[in-house]
Amino acid sequence: MNCQKYPRVLIITLNPLSKTASEKVFASFFEGYPKNSMAQLYFHRAIPSSDVCDNYYRISDEDVVNKLLKRKNNLGGKVYAENTKKE
Repeated sequence: MNCQKYPRVLIITLNPLSKTASEKVFASFFEGYPKNSMAQLYFHRAIPSSDVCDNYYRISDEDVVNKLLKRKNNLGGKVYAENTKKE
């Protein structure tokens, strides 16, 4: 698939894309879209289970508290979907 004709998409949602939850409907809009042209920022502790995207970044409540209490320097982090292996 030629990725040059597809714009890059950033999906910002509360929950990660999923095969089972209401995010399944949202993920279905992007089926067939190039995975390397998509990314998702979400704000829940869950792990993504959708295969329409490979680039996920999560900021949870715990991350915010740790950042405010100066326990961590970074806010959030990259997450890998349940159906993919870490790079």
